[in-house]
Amino acid sequence: MTDPLTLKQRSRLMAKIHEKDTAIELKVRTNLHKRGYRFRKNVVGLPGRPDIVLPKYRATIFVHGCFWHGHPNCRKSRLPTTNYAFWEEKRRANLERDARKIA
Repeated sequence: MTDPLTLKQRSRLMAKIHEKDTAIELKVRTNLHKRGYRFRKNVVGLPGRPDIVLPKYRATIFVHGCFWHGHPNCRKSRLPTTNYAFWEEKRRANLERDARKIA
């Protein structure tokens, strides 16, 4: 199946997808900062790659977006109908990784 988008359009679309600093992560960090919590973000070397680390409290926060983590009953977690098998496998792998890394 050919891509209906041009190479330039696809590149622009894919550039909007972020692994870090997602909208929900920014909201969580903004709220923490407003409440006086100081944190580090995306710290490498800790188990499970936490999104936010609160060193003073020896605590980590994992921000799980609805789409990538398949939250039940959430409209944002619906998989695209195009290439459904690919997205289903991708989400399944995320859920398996979560179960292994964040126990």
